[in-house]
Amino acid sequence: PFLIQYPHSKVESIERNPVTLTCRARGNPSPIIEWSKEGIPLSLDPHFEIMPSGDLYIREVRIVDHGMYRCRATNRAGGVAASTRLIVTGKKHPRQTGHFQTKE
Repeated sequence: PFLIQYPHSKVESIERNPVTLTCRARGNPSPIIEWSKEGIPLSLDPHFEIMPSGDLYIREVRIVDHGMYRCRATNRAGGVAASTRLIVTGKKHPRQTGHFQTKE
């Protein structure tokens, strides 16, 4: 197999936002794409969704999702892999602009 779309080397997101990490491959036979985070497979974790395209989708990214992710495309002819770093920052709070009313 070969990758036709690599994940970016670094992806940044604000906590609780959705994130998609791209990884798309082709080959004959069609490759299976698996994702792992720091060596741990993500296929059984309901927080992560591996899309039919091969992309990894996280509906609400958390601070603990910060780290190195690896996609690996394999078929009986072999395998290829690529990595990305996900950086998650704290939720940005909107500036408060208050209007105070006083009773007279």
